[in-house]
Amino acid sequence: MTTNRETRKSRVFIVPTLKSQLQLTTELASRLQQQRIKVTLCTPNNSGLTQEIITISKKTNSTINNREHINTIKNFCENLYLLALSQLKYRAAPMRSRIKYLRTARDFFQKKKIAKLEISKSQSTHLICFEDGISSPFEYISAAIELKIPVIVVPYEISNHQDFQNLLLEKYADGTLYEVPNSALGQLIRSKHAQWIKTYKRKNFLLFPPEYILAREDIIGELQNPWTVHGGPSSYIAVESENTMRVYRDENIDEKKLVPTGSIYCDLIYEKISEHGDAKRAFENKKKIAPNKTKILVSLPPNYHATRAKFCEFESYSTVWQQLKRLEDENEQLEISVSIHPNTLDSDREVINNLNLNTIENGVITAIPVHDLFFTCFSSTIRWALAAGKPVINYDMYGFNLSIYDNSPGFFSFANFSNSKEKVLKMLNNEYYETQARGMEENRKIWGEIDGRATENIVRLITEHN
Repeated sequence: MTTNRETRKSRVFIVPTLKSQLQLTTELASRLQQQRIKVTLCTPNNSGLTQEIITISKKTNSTINNREHINTIKNFCENLYLLALSQLKYRAAPMRSRIKYLRTARDFFQKKKIAKLEISKSQSTHLICFEDGISSPFEYISAAIELKIPVIVVPYEISNHQDFQNLLLEKYADGTLYEVPNSALGQLIRSKHAQWIKTYKRKNFLLFPPEYILAREDIIGELQNPWTVHGGPSSYIAVESENTMRVYRDENIDEKKLVPTGSIYCDLIYEKISEHGDAKRAFENKKKIAPNKTKILVSLPPNYHATRAKFCEFESYSTVWQQLKRLEDENEQLEISVSIHPNTLDSDREVINNLNLNTIENGVITAIPVHDLFFTCFSSTIRWALAAGKPVINYDMYGFNLSIYDNSPGFFSFANFSNSKEKVLKMLNNEYYETQARGMEENRKIWGEIDGRATENIVRLITEHN
């Protein structure tokens, strides 16, 4: 059992980098503060989230990282860069590549130096981030490792190598992959950093320019596996469930860093069920919230027509929403609520609002237990719907064709809207719905334990690993 003395000794530095991580940031900061763990929230440079993170800090009584020293470090790094020009590391490379490498290395050095100073000033004992791979706050992770403080990943989503394969194919189609060059830099990547290379159609490709990869490996440190979300050097990953443990093992993530904790998202669902009588009865009895209505929660991805239009059966993103509105209008028993993705463009948001669909503002997680069905497209939140015993209708509108939820009872995936609609209409029948819900009962725990104990487990992970 964690004591008050242990929690008071702990100070965490939390680094959100995406808008979609802010709800988890808010909940995590609030719950840790309630457990007397001091929280500092980071506002990463150029993330565009500064004002929102400041708002979260006030709401959760957390502090904000100190950035007063940035200009001093920038000036220092500019001087270091000019000095480095006379001591080039990669003399055999073309001058243009050497300059590009040095500029990138300078930027990484600067960011890491800032991160190290911010973490030190906060007197943090742990760093918490939401992923540790190519999209992570890697300068903060590297700084924390040098400061010898544990780095804990509290995942905000779930994906695997299939998502990176889709990214590879997208970039190949639009010509934005980087072929490994036959230059000295290319030879270095082949010999020392081959984990960055992915072969496709008998050619070797990189997601980033070779100069970027070499600078990152030199300044930040080795990234063990760039082709999975958690392929980096974190100390621990707070594993949400039995199935996420399986995913991480399949991705060859180091077993020693995988610590089962459950998810704060599951605690949110547990609390919502506990306070909402109809939701509690539905959860316990595998029935609908109300017997004469079928409440469907819709959470679709933002508009990917710019990169994946060829996989979608409709010419425009708005047509999908129009089809959903028509489905509701044609069926009085059906009640649709929409959780709009945080990254949805303002123009698309306006289209959704103009259709007069009911939109919810408090996030998709707490909406799941007060609905009967979840209609989505390979959202990471599918795992919480399955854990909550809510059947999922997955309309794969952009042809992602992922297998991560295959064989999960209650998960129904379709490549076209007409088949998705047909399944929705079947679910209007209470007897059919209850049969599906009962079929999920035995397996729903493998996606998440709805028991209200995840926060306690994450606190224990922090306090027991100083």
